[in-house]
Amino acid sequence: MRKLPYKYEEGPASMVVSRRGFLKVTGILAAFVAFGKAVIGYFYGKRHVYITSRQEGLYKDDKIHQKEGLAASQENPTVKEYYEQFGEYPLSEKSHHLLHTHCYYERWQLAKREVRNG
Repeated sequence: MRKLPYKYEEGPASMVVSRRGFLKVTGILAAFVAFGKAVIGYFYGKRHVYITSRQEGLYKDDKIHQKEGLAASQENPTVKEYYEQFGEYPLSEKSHHLLHTHCYYERWQLAKREVRNG
């Protein structure tokens, strides 16, 4: 057997990590996992409530518009008037440029601006 230039001895596992140290580390990791799951669950639940209430509102609006005979937005009298005056026809290049904005604001930014200006 070849002789090494240094002395190497493997100590017992308890010298590397004690039982108490191991329990501390695993306890901290378990707390992080549990906290992360709680936070994700909270925000997922909040998001789910928002989405379902939004769907209910859209379905309610659709039913109202269907009763009035407005199955598509371009059948709305106000929208028809817009197309007659400015937009040529639905999905035209001109109506695309007039109706679509290229600047997007987050809702919280708009709310913040209203508070500041209000």
